[in-house]
Amino acid sequence: MKKVLLILLASFLLGACHHSKEMSPSFIKGDGLYLQSDGKTVVQYDPKTWQLGYSAARKEFRAFSDDQSSYYILTCHSLPEKVGEAVKADLEWASAGGSIRKESGLSFTVKQFGDDGRIWLWNSKKGIGIVVQVLQK
Repeated sequence: MKKVLLILLASFLLGACHHSKEMSPSFIKGDGLYLQSDGKTVVQYDPKTWQLGYSAARKEFRAFSDDQSSYYILTCHSLPEKVGEAVKADLEWASAGGSIRKESGLSFTVKQFGDDGRIWLWNSKKGIGIVVQVLQK
């Protein structure tokens, strides 16, 4: 009986380590540009005190606070083109008072495109969601 309980416990613990992190419904409904990690918004673009950057050639999206204390940089291996597509990307970010975080080779699923050029991307393995914007000339 002890062996059965130990096997069940080990199976449960191993399964818990590999489950995907579900996307919160608020992620798709949110306004603006932001980065969420583990269900919390950790970086939020404010058009009054932030700068945006976009480079199609570098496949890069940037958002920086004027004081450089908060930002995100998403560099895609290919630009997102359709909902449901998987896009590999490298992500770097910092939030006010926090340390710099870097994640390489993340696989994001394109969840939604907005009429204003916004793109919602979600990584279920790490529970990271990011909304970026293609800037038009």
